[in-house]
Amino acid sequence: MRIARYGKTRYWAVYDGATLVCVCLYKKGALEVVQRLQGLDAAQQWQNTNGPADSGQDAGATGACELF
Repeated sequence: MRIARYGKTRYWAVYDGATLVCVCLYKKGALEVVQRLQGLDAAQQWQNTNGPADSGQDAGATGACELF
């Protein structure tokens, strides 16, 4: 992933290889997009290697809170 000026504008572009991912007004926003996408990529690689994480809940549990 890389960040570069978007043409001759004041905007910042985030590229994944040659693919334009998004255009941001601020460089700080473009950096945040890159960090989040890299975090998702790392999580996907971990899941591909280790399988889905076990949440410790029953298979049918929805995680919703029940009120009595």
